[in-house]
Amino acid sequence: MKKANSSGATMKRLIIHIGTGKTGTTSIQDFLYNNKSLLLNHGVNYCSAGMTGNNHHLLCRNYSRGDDVVYNSITQSLLDLKSEIQKSQHNIHVISSEYFPGLLDNEVLELKQLLENVCSVDIILYLRRQDYFLESWYSQVVKAFPRKFDIDLLRANIEKDGIFDYESLVKRWDIFDGKLLVNSYEKSSFKGGDLICDFLDKISSSIPYQIFKKNETYSNLSLSIEQAQLKNELCERANEEQLSVLSKPIPLMFKTERHYLDRSSRLELVNSYKSKNDWVAINYLERGNLFLDTEFSNSSFDGDFLNSEFTHAFILYLKYENPEAYEALSPLLCFYFRSQYDKAVLNRDNSARLKSLFLASYFRPAGPDVKRKYNLLRESLS
Repeated sequence: MKKANSSGATMKRLIIHIGTGKTGTTSIQDFLYNNKSLLLNHGVNYCSAGMTGNNHHLLCRNYSRGDDVVYNSITQSLLDLKSEIQKSQHNIHVISSEYFPGLLDNEVLELKQLLENVCSVDIILYLRRQDYFLESWYSQVVKAFPRKFDIDLLRANIEKDGIFDYESLVKRWDIFDGKLLVNSYEKSSFKGGDLICDFLDKISSSIPYQIFKKNETYSNLSLSIEQAQLKNELCERANEEQLSVLSKPIPLMFKTERHYLDRSSRLELVNSYKSKNDWVAINYLERGNLFLDTEFSNSSFDGDFLNSEFTHAFILYLKYENPEAYEALSPLLCFYFRSQYDKAVLNRDNSARLKSLFLASYFRPAGPDVKRKYNLLRESLS
């Protein structure tokens, strides 16, 4: 039954999609933004107040926290949101930002007080298994920034901010008069095996998913495990053009590794939050496990580019599909593989010397330094 306000009229409904990050949030926002008109035809308003691009970051107090100009802009955007809902002829309104989980308790309360007697509020929240979240976030920051990152340090910072504590997050947001709708970010958990279909069903089961424009491409693609590791390895010597090439996801012709972390590290991370995950599962999903995927595979990448299939596929792709990028990266990659040769000499590893020279020769086939090192290797082997 729809809620009514004190005058007996049907109360409007606001849906706040709070992410979290790395759970297809950008894809959901792209879909909602690209289908604004069609959604309006079905009584759903993807709000204009607080919008930056396709999202509502300007409704989040933690967006550019400490900047007084942005703070004042957010204050006005929140008032605009209230006004937009009050004046709208539509009953369902939606806002979305992955910044929402970072709001403090008093900032969530501010939202509640702003919207009291204006609309009921439902929260939609997708949660990703902590090891998958960490690895996806690591790929994203390596892609986005021109400096080297350490995944263990990244984990420490995420844990310091309480991002993996899903129990506390849920409790902070479960203060509104509507529902808090939680789902795990797993294909097997989505209605019809599709994230967008699942999200629309949470808004209204009467909305026909088939009529909407689908996203033409995946949004906000991350780098593969191997490409992120390669950029992380090379970034300190790379120039701006080389960093740009390394930051663009490369389509490869084979299945890449799934993990940065080994199996024991991933198990340790997820098990350290087991009691909190279980609390969310029991109270909001009526099941024992928050995540249906309970497997921890042994597939991980150790950073050995001399023996990785990725290295040859990456070089061949650049050479034949993107020759400009190949030319831009050639000096950097040649230097890298020559440096691997020098390490192999110190380790007395002739196999690594041979492989590093072979890879360096892709970029400088007639290079005097490569040829000199080949002759030294031939002499040592003879």
